[in-house]
Amino acid sequence: MLAGFAKKQKLHKDDRGASMIVVTCVMMVVAILCLTLVAASYQMLAGVNDEGRDELYYRQVMSFSEVLKKDLTAELPEGGPAGLAKVVYDFWDDAAETAFLKGTTGTDGLYEIDIKLDKTEVTGCLIVTVNCLEGDRVVASCKCKYRKTGDNFRFYEYY
Repeated sequence: MLAGFAKKQKLHKDDRGASMIVVTCVMMVVAILCLTLVAASYQMLAGVNDEGRDELYYRQVMSFSEVLKKDLTAELPEGGPAGLAKVVYDFWDDAAETAFLKGTTGTDGLYEIDIKLDKTEVTGCLIVTVNCLEGDRVVASCKCKYRKTGDNFRFYEYY
């Protein structure tokens, strides 16, 4: 009985091409699934890299704001303020209501910082906006509010 079954299952010349087409189609489906898996893993990795870069920008803006906060709220040295604190004090004494400062940080100059100073003399407040720029696009921002009390600035809030 098995011998008769084996004879019936023998491939004819016409059937050999059809099985090759089926094998090729199965291999194409497997290749497409593999490529889909590679593309999905690439998207996941690219998203993680973007979040890391955004975190770096955010840390840079916050650390810059913290240094400025330390300089503005410290007791004034005998010679007066220095560096960026001097620019802020000069701006406060000036008649202008808004000032813009630009600069780069880092050893390779990749990160561009944009600082906007706004003052409201009625309430005695100074608002410092620190932006981290990538080209012309703001990628991280921090706003700080200071109140002028006597000779010094007093930190009020981040917002």
